[in-house]
Amino acid sequence: MLNTWGESQDVQRCSNSSTDISGIVTTNALTYSAGPPTYNKSEGSLDYKVLAPHYTSKGDIAVGTYDLLLKSEVARCIYGFSKAPISGAISIVSESGQSNVATTIINEKNGWLYMSANGFTYSSPTVKIKLSQEAEVVVAPTPTPTPTPSASPKPVAKAVTITCVKGKTSKKVTAVNPKCPTGYKKK
Repeated sequence: MLNTWGESQDVQRCSNSSTDISGIVTTNALTYSAGPPTYNKSEGSLDYKVLAPHYTSKGDIAVGTYDLLLKSEVARCIYGFSKAPISGAISIVSESGQSNVATTIINEKNGWLYMSANGFTYSSPTVKIKLSQEAEVVVAPTPTPTPTPSASPKPVAKAVTITCVKGKTSKKVTAVNPKCPTGYKKK
């Protein structure tokens, strides 16, 4: 596969499987990384480089904005996440390595991750998005105890004796369920 936009192979692998749009990046920076954020395996972050003058033409401090809309399935593929909810943090790191204060928002809705950082100052910061996920809790069904068959004593059927007659002849029949022989009647 050709890596045309300078994107990391993880991002490319996960976004090329779809014919739909995988994400959108917007920023008010004058210069920014081409293509999608790169996946920094060592830090576990999606990194995006932005660049603008520190001051506006009026001498005010330039305030940056960065928004990333990313398909949830692409993010899950990059990070190897399950379908459990995703959370994350956005940090703005200056070229000297110091964190820059920003208002950040991460939200997942309708199959998309919405990530936004606003209010940071420019020069040449890197926007770092670090996604995380709680371990998926698999609820195992609680086994219901099966009653163990107890050796309950079955009542022993008692033999019963009846008297059967045929004319002047009589017979005694003893059994659990006695019946008179053919031609005999119970007395």
